[in-house]
Amino acid sequence: MLPSIMQFNRVHQTAKSVQRKGAAIVELAIVLPLLLLLLMGTIEVCAAMHLQQSIDIASYEAVRTGLLPKSSPGLVKLTAEKFLKTRNTKGATISITPANFETAAIGTTITVSISAPSKENLPVSPFFFKDKTIVSSCSMMKEYQ
Repeated sequence: MLPSIMQFNRVHQTAKSVQRKGAAIVELAIVLPLLLLLLMGTIEVCAAMHLQQSIDIASYEAVRTGLLPKSSPGLVKLTAEKFLKTRNTKGATISITPANFETAAIGTTITVSISAPSKENLPVSPFFFKDKTIVSSCSMMKEYQ
């Protein structure tokens, strides 16, 4: 009688393991898309933060260049473009206000604004930041003549 009970337990355990494998596949089918969405969202948000930080630093460096004696709008724009190129930022537009800051009076605020499309600059096809433009500006006061 003892061998038949052991045999019954083996059959019962085999049936349970087959059922458990089916449950694991169903759980994976439910959870895997959520995990992939979370992963892709995390990558996209981190890339957007990197793009924002790159544009922030580029505008800061450009406006600092504009504060130097004998600086020109061309040099300011070149500084921003050079930094954006090192960060592989594409399609950025740079604007300098006032355009003739080199002849402006002491105390004039110089502003450099940079914008870049997220679609061209994110490593994955954007879902959350689709058709968004990342913008940054930095302003400093002119202290020389």
